[in-house]
Amino acid sequence: MFQTVWLSWVTLLILAIAEGIALGTDIGEANLLKRYEAERKPANIAMMAVLDGIQKMYAVNFGPLNAFRAAAFHGAHYISPLKKRIISYASGEQSLPLFS
Repeated sequence: MFQTVWLSWVTLLILAIAEGIALGTDIGEANLLKRYEAERKPANIAMMAVLDGIQKMYAVNFGPLNAFRAAAFHGAHYISPLKKRIISYASGEQSLPLFS
């Protein structure tokens, strides 16, 4: 999974660098790299929010919440379309919206 995400980031960066070379600009040009950043930023922020939410869910040790959390993750594991969409998004194959 990480390799797929990493590959998509690298591909976008290579395309940005190739564009800079084709235009004859410095590959370190701020505007060129800002376009790369603009393409990656929404996905990065969404993934950070999801991971932060998961971390916060596991930081609380409260019986009823623990049972709800376990049931939710157990359900997501067995609901095949949901599981496939989550994996597809996390691997970089699908973009937002995740639940459409």
